[in-house]
Amino acid sequence: MRRLLPGILAACLVALAAHALARVARVDAVLLALALGLAAGALLRHPAPLEPGASWLAKKGLDAGIVLLGVEVNLVFLLDAGPRVLLLVALLVPLSFLAVLGLGRALGVRGDAPALLGTGTAICGLSAVAAAGATLESRKEDVAVAVASVGLLSAVGLLLYPVAGLALGMPADVYGAWSGLSLHAVANAVAAGFAGGPEAGRMATVTKLARVALLAPLLVALPLLLGRAGRGRPAVAAVPPTVWGFLLVVLAVNLLPLPAALLGALKVALKAVLLVSIAAVGYGTRLGDVRRAGPRGLALAVLAWALLSAAALAGAWLLLA
Repeated sequence: MRRLLPGILAACLVALAAHALARVARVDAVLLALALGLAAGALLRHPAPLEPGASWLAKKGLDAGIVLLGVEVNLVFLLDAGPRVLLLVALLVPLSFLAVLGLGRALGVRGDAPALLGTGTAICGLSAVAAAGATLESRKEDVAVAVASVGLLSAVGLLLYPVAGLALGMPADVYGAWSGLSLHAVANAVAAGFAGGPEAGRMATVTKLARVALLAPLLVALPLLLGRAGRGRPAVAAVPPTVWGFLLVVLAVNLLPLPAALLGALKVALKAVLLVSIAAVGYGTRLGDVRRAGPRGLALAVLAWALLSAAALAGAWLLLA
């Protein structure tokens, strides 16, 4: 444990810096943790004393983050969404994920980056990327490319959507559903929705959280979809224990009368774990690897988001206008 301590402390310092900067710069703290981690690794040239702790944290921290992420899944929103919104979510989430996998092959994006980008685009941004990366035990550079691409596009979407909604004269429920169906991060989808008024904000919230509820089945399906089950093993054995932990937390949060203080503490712990883990991922990733994978990964993320945005807008306008 002693040899892990320097790397863990370094990642905690990077995470604290990212948290502080995020409050000033209004940028996603997870994206800042990745950027600061990458910068620290490049500037310090990955000194040996920090490597064991950072590598351990990048793996075990993300595993813990998967389990804690179950706190954010509220199945009630599936009931509140209504049949038409549920139909849109049920169609767009799997189709957008599979489309990203196909586009990734077409663009020659290697490794787990297409699966990570697909999860982040289809479900809920950076948290989903981190959960998918831990589920698949992805390479640090694949996680870094996906986090950077999804985080950047999520910020761009928050700026563009209110302007587009106003310019196109969208009805409030259509605009809210479009925001909730196609923006990456929960906070950005909700903020963009409320920029269109209270009705649009409520629709964006319900729609986005209905997407988040589908993270559970997608995490279970990921190893099976990517052929990670292995020969002679039952399909269920391909699902990592952390995903089962995530599912247990989802069930506990939705079925048991847990105290509000406990839920609040778990959500704070989730944010802290994700920040520290992504900082460690950034520190352990070589910039050269990111530069080689980055342009194609970003192109894939942009194309995937454009297709999802167009499909979500068309679906929302047809079913809700």
